[in-house]
Amino acid sequence: MQKTLRLDKRKIDELRSDELLPWLTAHIGSHHNETLSVFRTYFQARDRRQIGFYVLLASCGINPRW
Repeated sequence: MQKTLRLDKRKIDELRSDELLPWLTAHIGSHHNETLSVFRTYFQARDRRQIGFYVLLASCGINPRW
């Protein structure tokens, strides 16, 4: 995923919205704090609050704090 999104040359805030979802799903199982931060900043704060996000986060033991 890092190579596909070229994260060695780009920051997370430079990703387009269509690139954020693959990033989120790739990192959710291993980088809980960073994943939750990205979810809150780029999805929750922009009113992208589909129930699937919360199910996915909760299934990995992340409390999204509704």
